[in-house]
Amino acid sequence: MNARFLRSMIAPPPATHQVVIHRPVDEVYAFCRDLTNVARYVGDVDRVEQLSDKAYRWHITPYGLSMTVVVTGEQPPQLLRYATRGPVRGVWEFHFISDRPGLTLVREQLQIPLGGPGRLALALAGKFPDAEVRDNLGRMKTLLDPAKETE
Repeated sequence: MNARFLRSMIAPPPATHQVVIHRPVDEVYAFCRDLTNVARYVGDVDRVEQLSDKAYRWHITPYGLSMTVVVTGEQPPQLLRYATRGPVRGVWEFHFISDRPGLTLVREQLQIPLGGPGRLALALAGKFPDAEVRDNLGRMKTLLDPAKETE
């Protein structure tokens, strides 16, 4: 096995996608910072309970699981980072970029728990991280920018 393959199995690159939303950056950031909105655009999250200003419990269907997610970094309105709590740690990072009023580029990166083996386990369950990130951002765009959803 070569070193590149081993690195990709231990620490694969994050699943990444981006969309342009025709809304001011402050509004898009505020929507994403309220993690109770996650249930509106993330496919398997059925509902979200707010535990504190920075902690939330996500209820995942169809698996009957729940996980605690904590905001670990924020620089409003440019950066939002959150992660699952516990030994299996997924990390989400959102960048919000706006160089024109009323237009926001949202870039999401998801670092998969357990590296390559975690990615493989998700794929075996029919969950491909790159497609999940793309689809979730697409649903977010439809919610926030319904007239421009095909862009």
